[in-house]
Amino acid sequence: MATKYNVILLQRAIKEAFIAKDWYSDKPNKALVKFENALEKLLKDLEKLPIKSSRKKYNLLLLKGFPYKIFYIIDENSNTIFVHSIFNTYQNPDKEPK
Repeated sequence: MATKYNVILLQRAIKEAFIAKDWYSDKPNKALVKFENALEKLLKDLEKLPIKSSRKKYNLLLLKGFPYKIFYIIDENSNTIFVHSIFNTYQNPDKEPK
C-alpha cells in the first residue's frame, strides 16, 4: 500500500493562497472556484504521490490552468510535505523561494 503524506502549508504559502483567492474572487466565470478546485486537487495528489524534482532545495509543481508554482519539501521521516510557497509567476522571479 502506498504511503499517504500529510501536506502542511507554511505561513508564506497560506498568505499567498489568501492573496490569490482574494484576487480571483473578483473575476468572472467562477474563477475562484476553479482556482480552489485546482489547488485542492494538486494538494490531494501530493498526499498520495509526492513528486521529487531535480531542483536543489525545493520540489516544484505547476498549478494546472493558473500562473502559479508550488514549492515544497518532502520529509520522508515524518511522511510530511511542507508547502513553502504558492508563487504567482507574474511576480518578479527573484522573489521565488531559493
